[in-house]
Amino acid sequence: MTDRTRRLIFFFIAIAAGTALGIALGWGVFPAKSADTSPRTLRIDFKTDYVLMVAELYQIDGDIALAVERLSYIDETDPVGLVNQAVDYAQEHTYAPEDLQLMLTLFSSVNSLLAQSG
Repeated sequence: MTDRTRRLIFFFIAIAAGTALGIALGWGVFPAKSADTSPRTLRIDFKTDYVLMVAELYQIDGDIALAVERLSYIDETDPVGLVNQAVDYAQEHTYAPEDLQLMLTLFSSVNSLLAQSG
């Protein structure tokens, strides 16, 4: 067996052993700890982006009930408050006027829907 062949064999054995050791350590000895978080724990900038996405979808499909359902994924109790916070954040951080208008339209639609039902 040549010296080059011996080095290649050792190289592949070392790669396999390192992979096996990494898997054993990662899954057995030091497994990842899961955190029980909910979408409510998102920062306000991510919530605002989510509200903007819901507003864009609302503009396309026009289904306010579905929009409220999508908003309840983040805040089940107060979709109007969520959209209001998002609009405030968007105004403070100079979102594009078109995006701000989409969120304002969503806000008024959600507000009127909940006023009718409540």
